[in-house]
Amino acid sequence: MAMGVVGGGELSPELRARLERELEKGERVVWSAAPLPGAYARGAWAFAVFGVLFAGFAVFWMVMAGGMAWLGGQAATANGVSAVPFSLFPLCGLPFLAVGVGIMTAPVWLRKRAAKVVYAVTDRRAIVITPVAFRGESARSFTPAQLGSIERIERADGSGNLVFAREMYGSPDSDGGSRVRARWVGFIGVADVMGAVRGVRGLVDSRVVGGQW
Repeated sequence: MAMGVVGGGELSPELRARLERELEKGERVVWSAAPLPGAYARGAWAFAVFGVLFAGFAVFWMVMAGGMAWLGGQAATANGVSAVPFSLFPLCGLPFLAVGVGIMTAPVWLRKRAAKVVYAVTDRRAIVITPVAFRGESARSFTPAQLGSIERIERADGSGNLVFAREMYGSPDSDGGSRVRARWVGFIGVADVMGAVRGVRGLVDSRVVGGQW
């Protein structure tokens, strides 16, 4: 079984074991890698800036709400009414603050996530194995027929992304709404993106020539 390199080193024993568990009987690995942490998290920096603004807005709202709650509480106390509801009002901003902090720290937790991601091309399919919170891991397979149109995004050092598809998902806006964004699906942040391309092209070409589509 051929295992690829990861930024100058082979897959760790843990990552190799996770990949081998996913393989079917007789399936052969022709290329494999794990993402470079920095490259994998690179796209999250723009979101981090948005997270700072979102969290800042949440803090501003909570401060303003706290001031209004204090005034309301003083008035309620003077009239013999409980001030507890007023004191709880600023806490409504905590969920928005948590979302902002989560987005702001995305580069940090994506770097940690990268250590558990495995990419592979076998003689049958392309495989993307990623960790899933509270549920272990997710393994996605892409057949040769699904790899007919791929996009290579390469940097000067040879690292980059090999995108198989773009999935749409919703993310919060600063006004509390939702914005539709695109998420790349494929080999993201690999050290040698052309190595990934050659592996995928070899898989597709072998299936076309062999008439196995």
